[in-house]
Amino acid sequence: MVLFHRMFRMVWIGLALILIGTPVAVFLLAKAAEHVLATERQVGEWKLQFHGVHISLLLAVEVDSGNAESPYEKVFLSKASVHLLGWVHFGSRPAEIHVVLDSANVRVVPRPKTGKPVTEFPALRFPLPVSVEWRILNVVPESLPAISVERARWSSSGPWGLNGRFHVRGVFADSALPPLEADLTLAVRWYGKSVHYRLQASHAGDSVEVVGEHENKFLPHGQDSLYVALGSPRRWLPAKWLRNAPEITGVKVGGKIDWKREKFSLAFTAHTDSFHILESALWHLKLVCDSIGGEVRLSGQGSLRQQLHLEGQWRHPPEWLVKPDWKKYGALLAMRTKGVYWRVGTHELPIEFEIPSLRLEQGLIAEANVVSSDSSRVELRWNGEHAKRLEFSGDVSPGERWAVIWTDTNVAFHSGKIEGVWEKNNVHVVSRLRNTRAYGAVADSVELVQDINIDSAGYFLRSSRIYHDGQVFQGSGHVIWARYPGFKGPKLAFDLSHAEFGRVRFRMQVPDSIEVDAENLQAGYFPYRPLHRLSRFHPEVDGHFAWNPVSGGGASDLSAVFAYEGKSLKGRAEFSWDRERMKIFNGELHSGAASLSGGAEISLEGRSLAGLSHLHPGSVKSWRLHADELQIGEVLELAKASADGHVPVNGTLNGNIQYDASNGWLGNLKARDLQVPALEGILQVSDVSLNGRGDSLLISASSTSTKHPLLADTLDAVLLGLGTERPRLTIGARSGPLTVDFAGAFENWTMLRGNLKAAGRAKLGGEAGFLDAVNLQGDLSMPLSGNIWEGTAFSSRTLSLLYISALDTQRVDGGLTLERGVLTSRNLRIRNSQGGSLTGELRARLEAPVSVNFQFEGDELRLALPQGQKIHGRGVTGHLDWTAGTTFNLNARVASGTFQMPVSGSQMQSGFDGLIFAMSIPPADAVEVPKLLLRTRARDFFFQRRVGFKEVVGYLNVFKRSKGGGGSAHRSKPWELDVDVEAIGSNNRVDTDVLRLNFLGDLHIKGVYPYTLFNGKVSGLRGEIGLSGQVYDLRDFEVKWDNATLDEGTIYAEGEKKVLVDCQPNTRSTCPIYIKLNGELREMNFSYDTDCGKTVGTTSQPVSPTVVISWAKQGCATSVQGDVKAALIDATVSQFSSQGIKAVSGGFIQSTQVSGLGAHVGGGDSSSTYEPYSVEVQTKEKYRVSLKGRAGYYPERKLANPWEGKLGIEYRPPLEELVSDSASREKIKDRWTVEASVETRPPDHLDVEEERQVRQQVGLRYHYRFWNWW
Repeated sequence: MVLFHRMFRMVWIGLALILIGTPVAVFLLAKAAEHVLATERQVGEWKLQFHGVHISLLLAVEVDSGNAESPYEKVFLSKASVHLLGWVHFGSRPAEIHVVLDSANVRVVPRPKTGKPVTEFPALRFPLPVSVEWRILNVVPESLPAISVERARWSSSGPWGLNGRFHVRGVFADSALPPLEADLTLAVRWYGKSVHYRLQASHAGDSVEVVGEHENKFLPHGQDSLYVALGSPRRWLPAKWLRNAPEITGVKVGGKIDWKREKFSLAFTAHTDSFHILESALWHLKLVCDSIGGEVRLSGQGSLRQQLHLEGQWRHPPEWLVKPDWKKYGALLAMRTKGVYWRVGTHELPIEFEIPSLRLEQGLIAEANVVSSDSSRVELRWNGEHAKRLEFSGDVSPGERWAVIWTDTNVAFHSGKIEGVWEKNNVHVVSRLRNTRAYGAVADSVELVQDINIDSAGYFLRSSRIYHDGQVFQGSGHVIWARYPGFKGPKLAFDLSHAEFGRVRFRMQVPDSIEVDAENLQAGYFPYRPLHRLSRFHPEVDGHFAWNPVSGGGASDLSAVFAYEGKSLKGRAEFSWDRERMKIFNGELHSGAASLSGGAEISLEGRSLAGLSHLHPGSVKSWRLHADELQIGEVLELAKASADGHVPVNGTLNGNIQYDASNGWLGNLKARDLQVPALEGILQVSDVSLNGRGDSLLISASSTSTKHPLLADTLDAVLLGLGTERPRLTIGARSGPLTVDFAGAFENWTMLRGNLKAAGRAKLGGEAGFLDAVNLQGDLSMPLSGNIWEGTAFSSRTLSLLYISALDTQRVDGGLTLERGVLTSRNLRIRNSQGGSLTGELRARLEAPVSVNFQFEGDELRLALPQGQKIHGRGVTGHLDWTAGTTFNLNARVASGTFQMPVSGSQMQSGFDGLIFAMSIPPADAVEVPKLLLRTRARDFFFQRRVGFKEVVGYLNVFKRSKGGGGSAHRSKPWELDVDVEAIGSNNRVDTDVLRLNFLGDLHIKGVYPYTLFNGKVSGLRGEIGLSGQVYDLRDFEVKWDNATLDEGTIYAEGEKKVLVDCQPNTRSTCPIYIKLNGELREMNFSYDTDCGKTVGTTSQPVSPTVVISWAKQGCATSVQGDVKAALIDATVSQFSSQGIKAVSGGFIQSTQVSGLGAHVGGGDSSSTYEPYSVEVQTKEKYRVSLKGRAGYYPERKLANPWEGKLGIEYRPPLEELVSDSASREKIKDRWTVEASVETRPPDHLDVEEERQVRQQVGLRYHYRFWNWW
């Protein structure tokens, strides 16, 4: 019991001690810990000290600030706390150890590398949940930008995981990196054998994600993947990296690296804006490599036309994450570009090429083949031992587009080769070109040795050989664009020489001076094409030319000798100049005993040599000229250097004349025996003289012409008051049929103003009529320099021209205005002899390209043409447009009108309504064809033609003969037709001896002539067919085209005639006879029928048209049947006689035709029969020639000579051989013949008003398919 009490007492004492001692102990331990933490201590290499330490019951530690320092790191803490027992909450929330930090600054110095790198993940485990957070952490590594990690919160994820979320900010004032700001999350798991992590960063729409998995025991083994999506990389990369790069957007990158298998792959997509010569483009990159090599593929697609592609692969000895040994690398690449253009000035140069293979061999030896899109081929060679040296050689295509464009097609050659070296900043090139042409120079071949200094100096043509016409020319030169030390020569120089033909040297010190020297220069032999025309004159030039564009001063002394056909011409000129004036001291020209000499002083008005382009008569202050029997043709021949030896004018020049601004003119100059080949047979110009005295100058010339009296005249021009401010000029043409006067004055030698008058009446010749300009009067002003057309102006208040043209006798009235090269008449009125008129506005541009625009209208227009055509139109409007080198357009509308067109032996007239006319004619060298559009409605159409019986039979027989060949003559240039004509009303009529018909219809013609197609239909209203007394009433008549050619149209005609059933005197009964014509126009079928008791039946014999015309002469069926029998007799006799005579003659007689038997067998009064017995013979064609003969006899006529005969010869010219088009050739072949004949006829068979019984004829005949023309 006592023991129990003692034990109980001890428990209570122990509890009391625990209850009292534990807090005391905790307090004492906390104070001790505070003291320990507040005291600076050394822990390993770290020196630690905390300030303001406060520990609460060992469960929470708070520190106001703290320092931790090692030789390589310095850490400063502010407001930190650790809650050690934050997990004891009795289940209200997950237990954790919570660390909170307000801010911290860390400075880091790189540690030296010692020992092996860490390859194993530390054995880290969180037995209790842990969370760490801070407001801001500043990390400042030495020599690296500072980074701030803000709003960070880290927490453990189980024993083997860690999650973090924080914000990173970096502003790098002293770094090339741009400001950095991003939100990051990091998740790490290291349970088991692997470590997994995921790092994500995002900011302003950009995102970066890195995911990896590594072995726990050996971290270098594993895989990492990268995913990047950037709007623009400029927010992430240093500015200097992108300074010369285009704007890049839409970047997407995906990559993966396998550290254990040593493999790496990358895929890249981005869009770039336009940059230099590249368009905005979409780029794709794919890269795959491992420890022994890899492959790459890059492609770019421009927004318009550009394409770029690169692909290849490389190999090397096994290596990974070590410095590459490039000498052991080998690679094979290929590249191509398309649609790339480089704009230089106004030129766009195509940069299109392909590198089929770029091969890199071990030892850094590279070779590449470059092929341009125009087939130039260049081989490149490079050796890494000489990294700054590139060798090249190859063939240059003559069609290389960039070169053709760059030189504006001024350089061309047949073939070329180059070879050279690009070393450091110098390119040495040797070029060999064949059949070369450059800026007028020509050569059989050229060899150039040249150097180009890329950085500073310039281009050096060390030497060149130019082979031309069996000669070798030597050349050298240079262009310096940056002086180098010690250089004293010109910036541009060129020297070209030949051992026999002399030398020319050119020097230019920009912008100071230009010098040219010639030594025994035989210019005609040098390889410069413009000089070749001088070669026949063997010119030899010596002299010196110098000019300083800055000061404006210069001098020249040149001499030349020309020799041609035993004649020689020697010339010399010496002159000097400054900015204000030029002096010609002595200019001489000698040809045998003849000579021309002179001198002058010219004002340049402060422009130096540029003032020569602004010269006017007032610029010449003084000049003198002396000519002694000088042949003008010889001088002009040399000046023109024409290969044909012709000159525009020849004659002899003599005289002395001089002028100076103080004393004026003195002397005279005369040209006699003038010959102008261009005017030969038209006009003969006699003497021209120039006489000067004081301030007056008289020019006189006269011309004669027997063929054109209008051109015969005397022209006088007088120039007065040259020393005054307004010299006066008068010009008069007085002795010809027209008189022209001009009186005006020069204003400051820049403008001529005056009044122009024209009067008189002149016959123009032929049907052109008379020209009457009596009322022409106007004011004229014309500049003496610059664009004369632009500054010339003429204003005429009245204009009256009367002339008879091929169209009509017309009169033109109105005013004319010429200004800035444009001739305008706003009130032009054109009248003709029939009383009609047109008013309109004319606008014509006289300066190239010449153009004319004429708008016209008129209430009534009447035209009477010389060939008898007459046109009467009402309500006329239209316009004409034409510009030289372009299409001529004429459009017109006529409300209503009539026209008459007489044809030989015929008459045609018609009215029309709503006429629309449009015509366009392209230039002669254009591919397009002329076009004609016509729309109208025809009314009251009338066509009348009277022909004889034989012509009708000929027309009908030709239906049978014309089975082949074309239907129209060949035209040198086809027309595109669009014609639409509609015949309205019931008064449209055709009236001929054979056909009399009223009709209506429409016709549309469209296509390129002669390949035109017809659509439409012509229908007969009432009419008859047949000769007088042998008439058939038309029961039906229709001609129709359905998208067919003219001769493919179809015809259907049906006629009827009633005759007596027999020829008895008391017969009154009648019966009908029918004829029909149908089929295509090129091959119509003819048939007939009758109900007169005995059926005559139908036939398609070739004699049927003759039978039809000769039917029913007595008006009864009996005679009809007799006519049919008679016609069949003629056909039968002709057929058998042709066969027999052809066999007997051995084929020489091709055909024989007998006629007239039917006319006499048919019965009736034989005295009225006009048909003779006749035989017609035609021979076989040989050498395109055939003969025809015909003999006829009138047995029942009481004639002194009842015989008639005809003999003819026919020749068929081979016109088809002149035509290349097969269709046109077929239409010409066998169609044209030249015929000559002699014929005798009885007196009563002569034509009206003809007296000769013997007639000779020569003519040209065209055999159309169903008509004969001519």
